[in-house]
Amino acid sequence: MADLVAEVVEYPVSAMRWSGDNRQEVIARAAAWINNWMRANLETRPNLSGNIFAMTDGSGELLQVYFVPRDKQLGHSPRMSGMIGSLEILGELVLTTAREKRDLDWGKIDYRSIARILSDVNVPL
Repeated sequence: MADLVAEVVEYPVSAMRWSGDNRQEVIARAAAWINNWMRANLETRPNLSGNIFAMTDGSGELLQVYFVPRDKQLGHSPRMSGMIGSLEILGELVLTTAREKRDLDWGKIDYRSIARILSDVNVPL
């Protein structure tokens, strides 16, 4: 049986998670929640979009689905030169400038700095 929907805490962007061993139920619950959320918010927030990620555990039994709300106008951070896309939301930064490479080499890019970058594109649920 799928877990009840849960808001992800202690992450710099708002996110929801569904989890369970019944894949159809997990997907149905996630889809219903996301559709309801979009219907409730799209009229007043027309630039809404989202990232949806799905993964399984090592056995392939447990499915987890994550939804991260996004705003098409909030794709950049003053702390990073490139666009913040789905890889960055997952914590995989794509650094593109010599300055960013230098900051990485000098240890200036760490969990806190990544959290600040991601918080610049956060869309509240």
